Amino acid sequence: MKKLFSFALVAFAALSMNAAQLDLGLEELTDEGWGGCTYSAATHTLTFPSAWECGRGWWLEADLSAYDRVVVEFESAPAQIGLNVNYMTADAEGHNYVQQLVGAGSKSAEIVLDPARKNNVEKVYLQASAPCSLVLKAAYAISGQAVDPIAGLTGVEVGEMTEPGKTCYLPLAVIREYAYFEILVSNKTDEAQNGWGVGKIVAVSNWDTPAFELGCNNPGTGNVNRYVIEQADMLEYAKLNGAFHTDEYGQQGVHINVYDDKATLVSVKGYGEGGSSDERQRTDLGVANEYGCVELLLETINAYDEFEIVVNITNAEVGANWGIGKIVPINLWDGPFFEYKSVKAGAGEQTIVVAKADMLEYAKVNGVYHTDDYSRQGVTINAYDDKCALVKVVGVGAGAPQPQGVEDVQREQSVRKVLRNGVLYIERGGNSYTVTGHML
Repeated sequence: MKKLFSFALVAFAALSMNAAQLDLGLEELTDEGWGGCTYSAATHTLTFPSAWECGRGWWLEADLSAYDRVVVEFESAPAQIGLNVNYMTADAEGHNYVQQLVGAGSKSAEIVLDPARKNNVEKVYLQASAPCSLVLKAAYAISGQAVDPIAGLTGVEVGEMTEPGKTCYLPLAVIREYAYFEILVSNKTDEAQNGWGVGKIVAVSNWDTPAFELGCNNPGTGNVNRYVIEQADMLEYAKLNGAFHTDEYGQQGVHINVYDDKATLVSVKGYGEGGSSDERQRTDLGVANEYGCVELLLETINAYDEFEIVVNITNAEVGANWGIGKIVPINLWDGPFFEYKSVKAGAGEQTIVVAKADMLEYAKVNGVYHTDDYSRQGVTINAYDDKCALVKVVGVGAGAPQPQGVEDVQREQSVRKVLRNGVLYIERGGNSYTVTGHML
């Protein structure tokens, strides 16, 4: 899996087989390091005991005039990683090093060598934003420009600018539509230095969790930083602990947020047909019935990891994040409900994703699974017919029943019929439900 393509006007992609390449070697990192940073040549593991105060790499004192970039590949980064190149001469501002930051989860980092100083490279080294271990896979200098994966493709503005110039919400369903995403961020100040964070990408509305840092790659007031991100990586940023995060409004996806004291979010565009990189099995669970609804029983919900609600928006005036349908405990229309919302504006087919755990919650009333007049438990899904039509519901992946204690199972499965004042009731799980139309 490739990671963030974050260089000013180019993107890291497959390397040309004919490109000149210099292997820096993983047998032993020649720089002895500092701050207690250690390296195991046997496992190619670099261990950082502290944040930013230690580092290790390759002491070169070499002429790299024949090369254009330095690339280091590694297993998924456990923290933000800084790749640094030290030159033996300073630039006009007195700096003798350049740093490129990549976020946690990244698989590589790359720096474009300064054409005026690449004949005097002192060393290349790595640092980390937190104590961690990083397993290296390759390190090399290479010639030739990186390939831009979206060259020649037409971009489409995606997501919803919830705070123009600062924050964009990119729903999971939209992420799955495109192969790549291009984010443009303009610097407000010269304080946006090379490698410094100018923004981040987080699982939707989860601002306090680990984020993917957008490192400045084109410093200077008014200059534009460009980031190209693959669909598979954007999907990873939407996850917490390996599962897609759902916020309090039932939304899944990412928030792209820039630090408004340093930069302005210019645009977020999608490129290419993404399809779905999710290889889990997909099962059609039924089309809408004559009433425009799909019913999912509890045992069906437990059989899958998540659910895709496919709707056809018929009203072109529908806006992004408008309510277009609801999910209720099965056949309980006047009870609690969850309203699902459009993922983008305008007419056409859309897919709304709901996690298994959330779908199970929507089947409950006051924390207990609701049972309808036919002794069924589950949910009913419908669409607002003045805005759209419910096409179908798809189950994704193979799930497993929620773990329950024996007492919970006995209580939920305990059913008895009770006659009160000539009305037949069903009691299940401690709750009592009227059997409509059964008068004795």
